[in-house]
Amino acid sequence: MRRREVAYPRTPTYREVRPPLPVTINLDQAIARDNPPLRSANPLWVTAYSIKLTGYCPGLLHAWLRLDTGVWLAECSCIVHSPNNDVRYDLRQWVPGSAITPRT
Repeated sequence: MRRREVAYPRTPTYREVRPPLPVTINLDQAIARDNPPLRSANPLWVTAYSIKLTGYCPGLLHAWLRLDTGVWLAECSCIVHSPNNDVRYDLRQWVPGSAITPRT
């Protein structure tokens, strides 16, 4: 008796992007966080030297991952920084596909 082949492995759920493509990441959509208070109780130095995760950031798209709901996640990397640009962090994480746009 022959085994029946399944067609699904031909549609991979993980797709690597080589070379990585330049994208713009909307950090407001990409990173989940609590709502900030109306007025920050942090000292000024904490605000100045903490990482800013709002707005848009240039980055690279490395891979796509399809979820069981049909939604695609994008594996992206970018450099995020503090408001005074003294602190920088290389960030690489999965973000919703709707949070990125191609960069020219």
